[in-house]
Amino acid sequence: MSKQKNDTRIEKRKNEILGLFLITFAAISYFAIFSRSAGLLGNYISSAYYFMVGSGSYILPLLFVYWGIQLIRSKKIKFSGRFLGLLISFI
Repeated sequence: MSKQKNDTRIEKRKNEILGLFLITFAAISYFAIFSRSAGLLGNYISSAYYFMVGSGSYILPLLFVYWGIQLIRSKKIKFSGRFLGLLISFI
């Protein structure tokens, strides 16, 4: 097997693992935001989100899920100027 093919396979595996981590973190974050029974870690995550972005904290887990899915699919994430402007307006 060529070195380039092996490197591509390793990079794809890293992206899949990172994507699964982001989706899992998004699920934990979403549960922490909407539930007060998420424990100490959930309370910390919820407080940090509210401190950083206020009411826009409800959108962060959805962005993490989107990012995770794009990493698993091995696609580059492209944000348009309109999307970034909308995101900044929530912050």
